[in-house]
Amino acid sequence: MLLPQSHPMWLSKFQPARDCRGRQRANRRSAVHFLDLESLEDRTVLSSITPTTFADGGAGSGSLRAAIIADNADPGTATDTINLNSGTYSLTLQNPGGVQENAAVTGDLDITSTAHTLIIKGQGTSGPGATIIDASTLLDRVFQIVKPGTQVELDGLVIKGGLAQDDGTAGVTAGSTTAEGGGILNNGGTLRLNNVVLDSDTALGGAGAAGGFDVPRGGTGQDARGGGLYSSGGSVTLADSTLSNDNAQGGAGGSGGFGGGTGGDGQGGGLYSSGGSVTLTNSTLSNDKAQGGVGGTVSPTNSTLSNDNVQGGAGGDGQGGGLYSSGGSVTLADSTLSNDKAQGGFGGTGRRVVVGVVVGVGVGTGGDGQGGGLYSSSGSVVTLENSRVTFDTAQGGNGGNGGFGLGAGGGGQGGGLYSTSVIFITAQGGNGGGTGGGGQEGGLYSSGGSVTLTNSTLSNDNAQGGSGISGPPASEAGGGIFNDGTVVTITDSTLSGNSASGVGGGLYNTGTLTVNGGTISGNSAAGDGGGLYNGRSLTVNGGTISGNSAAGDGGGLYNTDTLTVNGGTISGNSATGDGGGLYNLVGTVTIDSGTISGNSATGDGGGLYNNDTLTVNGETISGNSATGGGGIYNDGLLAIAGGMIGYNSAGGDGGGIFNDGGGLAIVGVTIRHNSATVGGGIANRSSKLVIVASDVGDNGGGNIVDLT
Repeated sequence: MLLPQSHPMWLSKFQPARDCRGRQRANRRSAVHFLDLESLEDRTVLSSITPTTFADGGAGSGSLRAAIIADNADPGTATDTINLNSGTYSLTLQNPGGVQENAAVTGDLDITSTAHTLIIKGQGTSGPGATIIDASTLLDRVFQIVKPGTQVELDGLVIKGGLAQDDGTAGVTAGSTTAEGGGILNNGGTLRLNNVVLDSDTALGGAGAAGGFDVPRGGTGQDARGGGLYSSGGSVTLADSTLSNDNAQGGAGGSGGFGGGTGGDGQGGGLYSSGGSVTLTNSTLSNDKAQGGVGGTVSPTNSTLSNDNVQGGAGGDGQGGGLYSSGGSVTLADSTLSNDKAQGGFGGTGRRVVVGVVVGVGVGTGGDGQGGGLYSSSGSVVTLENSRVTFDTAQGGNGGNGGFGLGAGGGGQGGGLYSTSVIFITAQGGNGGGTGGGGQEGGLYSSGGSVTLTNSTLSNDNAQGGSGISGPPASEAGGGIFNDGTVVTITDSTLSGNSASGVGGGLYNTGTLTVNGGTISGNSAAGDGGGLYNGRSLTVNGGTISGNSAAGDGGGLYNTDTLTVNGGTISGNSATGDGGGLYNLVGTVTIDSGTISGNSATGDGGGLYNNDTLTVNGETISGNSATGGGGIYNDGLLAIAGGMIGYNSAGGDGGGIFNDGGGLAIVGVTIRHNSATVGGGIANRSSKLVIVASDVGDNGGGNIVDLT
C-alpha cells in the first residue's frame, strides 16, 4: 500500500533543485503518516461465488462444478456461498469407466473442505424461478460430502436425476459395492437442507455375478440404501423440504446352474440414516420406494444333472420406502410420509428335472416388504411429533408360480406411520408357489431401538397377507403398528380404522409398549385382537379403546403375556368368538379404576374373558352382552375388588359373571340389575367362589346360582 503523501518518495531524487522560474526549492521534510494495522486472521469475510454458465465444466470454466472445486481449495475459515440463478444446472461430466473419484473433477460434486461452511443458495423450488441441479445423464449421485466434519447448507434447490451405483469410495467401480445416496451421500458431515427438493434420485445396487463351473451358484445382488439421501454419522436437518419419487433398488441375484443368487436389499427409498442424527421439520417424503432385487434364475445350460430340483434365488427385502433408520436418532416434527412403498423382490425361477426332462420349476422365496413409510432397526431412537404417514404400502415379493412352485411369497411388514391426521396404508404379502407371505403391520414396523409417538394418529391401515398360488394365505399381524421386540411409547394418539387379515387390527406387540391416553377405535382383525394384540408387555394408561372388532377373540384387546390397564374406557367392542372387550388367554392382566361398557361377544365374556390370571380393581362393568358371562366369563383365577357390575346380559348363564370352573374372589363389589337365563348376577360352576362385603341383588334370572 502507498502512504498518503504528495508524491512517491522514490521520485524525489529525480527532482531538480530549482523550479521553472529559477527559484530555490524549499527543503521540506516529508510528512510520514502511520497506519493503524488490524489483524485480518480473525475477521469473518464472506466469499461469494456465482457460476456464469449452466453447463458442466472443470476448474476455471465458470460452472457449478468449478465453484465446488474452488471451494474445496479454499483454506480459509470464512463461510463460502455459491449463489445460483434460476434455471437448470446440468451435470454431464461422467466418471471415466465408471470409476469413482472424490475431487469433483468428474461425476458427483464432491465437497471436501472441513475448514469452513459451504452454502449453496438457489432461487427456489417451484415455478419458472426455480433452481434445478439435474444429474440425469451423469450416471452418478449429485453431491457427496466426503469427510466427517464438513459443514454444508443447501437452500432453495431442486436436486434431481442422481444415480448412485457405489458407496462413494474413490477408485471403486459402479456396481461393485453397496449403492448409497442417489441424491446426496453424507459421510459424517453436518448437512442442512432448507426448502430443498430431492426428486427422482436413485440408489441402484449392482447385479450379482452369474455362476459358472467354478462358482455354480449365482452371486448376491448389491444392496441399495438411500435413494434420495444417505447419511452415516454426523447430522442432517431438513426444514420445509421434500424427498419425492426417489428409489432404492437392490441388485438382482446372479443366475447359476445350481441355484440363483439372492437379490440385494433396497433400504430407505427416500432417506437412509445410519448413526448420527436426522431431524425433519415441516418436511415431506412422498412416492419414494425401497425395492428388493429379484432372485437369480437357474441357468439350464449350467446344470448337467439328469435329476435335480434347483431353487431360484430369494428376492431381496424392500425396507423403509420413505425412511430407514439403522442406529442413531430420527425425529419427525410436523412432517409427512405419504404414498411410499417397501416392495420385496420376486423370487427367481428354478427348475425341476426328472430323468433329464424338465417337469416344473422350483422358485425362490419372495423378499419381504417392511416399513412402507418407516423402518426402524436395532439401536434406533425414532420420535414422531404431529407428523403424518399416509397411503404407504409394504408389499412382499412374489415367490412365483408354476408346476412345481416351491417359493413362498414375502411378508409385508409395516406399511407406514401416520401422525395427527388420517392415513390409508397397506401391508400386503406377496403371492407364492407355496404358502403366501404374511402381512405384518400396515402402519409402523419397529424391529429395534425405540419409537415414540406423541399427538399422533394411525388410521385406516391394513396388514394383508398374500395368497399362495397352490397354498393357503399366511398369517399377518398389526394393521396399525407392528412392534417386534422393541420399546414403543404412544402418547395422546389415535389408532383408528386399521385392519389385519390376521391378528392385531390396530396394534401387534411383542416388545415393550406403553400407551398413554389417546384413542384406539374402529380397528378390525380377521383373527384375534381387533384393537390390540399383546404378546409381551403392554401398559395402557387412560384413554379409550372403542368400536374395535375381531372375527376371533378379543374385540378390544387380546393378551398372551403381561397387560396392565390403568383407568380409561373399553367400550363398544365386539368379538365373533369370546371376549368382546378383552380376552386373556395366558398371562397376567390387571385392570384398575376404569369403565368396561357396551361390549359384546357372540361366544362368552361380553366385557371380559379370563383364562389365566385377572385382577380387577374399582372398575365399572356395565351394559355388556354375550352368550355366557355378559359382564365377565372366568375359567382362570379372577379377583375383583370394589367397583360395580351392572346392566349386563347373557343369553345363557351369568349375566354379570359366569365363573365356569375357575377361582373367583369378590370383595366390596356391587352386582345389580344384570340379567341371564340362569344366574343373572352370578352363575357359578366351581367350588372356588368367595364373596365378601358385596351387594348382589335385583338381577334377572337369580342373583347367585350354583351350577355345580
